[in-house]
Amino acid sequence: MRSTISPAVLAALCVFFVGCQQDAASTTSGHVASSNPPIVITKEPWVGKAFDGETVRLNPPIRFYQELIRARNQVAKGEFETTADYEKRKAELSLPVGIDAGKVYLFEFTTKVKYDADQGAYTADPSFCTDYDFTALKNTLACRLASVEGAPLVNRREVYGQTQLFEKKTDTEYSVLMSPQDVRKIAKRSSQYASYALPSKCPVAVEEAKNYGPIAMAYGVTFERPDFVKGDTMHLHTYPEYKNEWDVEKIGVFGKMASLVCYTNDEHKRVVYRQVL
Repeated sequence: MRSTISPAVLAALCVFFVGCQQDAASTTSGHVASSNPPIVITKEPWVGKAFDGETVRLNPPIRFYQELIRARNQVAKGEFETTADYEKRKAELSLPVGIDAGKVYLFEFTTKVKYDADQGAYTADPSFCTDYDFTALKNTLACRLASVEGAPLVNRREVYGQTQLFEKKTDTEYSVLMSPQDVRKIAKRSSQYASYALPSKCPVAVEEAKNYGPIAMAYGVTFERPDFVKGDTMHLHTYPEYKNEWDVEKIGVFGKMASLVCYTNDEHKRVVYRQVL
C-alpha cells in the first residue's frame, strides 16, 4: 500500500533540511554567524593641537576660531539682564571642549622667512598689535595672528543703468586681543600710532643654518575665554570704476601671544628656535 506523508510532517522535514543546508554552508565556508551587534563608527570630537615645546603641530585658525565663537554664541543677553551682569556671565564662560586654558597652540605666521647673516638670525616682516582694527574696544590692542583668503563669488549689480557681473571675495583676518600692558611686555613700539611690532627674529648660528632648508615661523597663543569681537570691515574696490570688490573682515578673540617658534618647513617640522614671550 502506498504510504502518504502528512503536510505537517512534510513542513517539519523541509525546515530541518534547510537548516542543515545552512549549517553545512557555514561550516564549509569557515564562517560562523556572530551574535554580536554591528560596530558603529563614531566621529571623534574636534581637539586643538597643543604645543609641547618640541613637536610642531599647526592649528587652522578658521576651525579654532569657529569653536570659540560657537561657545560664545550659546550665551545671549537676557531681556531683564543688565549689561554689567551679561559681561560678567560671559567672562565666566569655560573654553569649549578641545581647547584647554594654559596650553599653547601654534598658528603659522604666513610670511617669508629669510636668513640674515649680519644678524645671525632668521627674520621676517613682523606682525603688529594695533588699536585701529577694533575701534569699539577700549584699552585693548589687536595682535594680528593669521589672514585667510576667501574664494571669489560672482555677483550682479546695476551700474549706470546696466547690469554688470563682478567678483566679490571676503578675506578674514584673525587677531588675538590683549591689554596694552601685556603687549608692551613682548612687543616693541613702532613708528605708527598705537602700534607695536611682535618679535619676528630667530637667532641661529650661520654654520647651523647652512644645514637647514626653508624655514617657517609660527606664533603660540593661549586663550582665556570664549569671547570674540568683530572688527571694522575694510571695503576695497567698491567704486563703479572697479569691476571687482574685496572686503576684509576682522575677528578677534581674547588671549595672549605666548611664544615664537621657527621650524624647518618640511615634513619633519624640526624646531630650530623657540622664544617664550
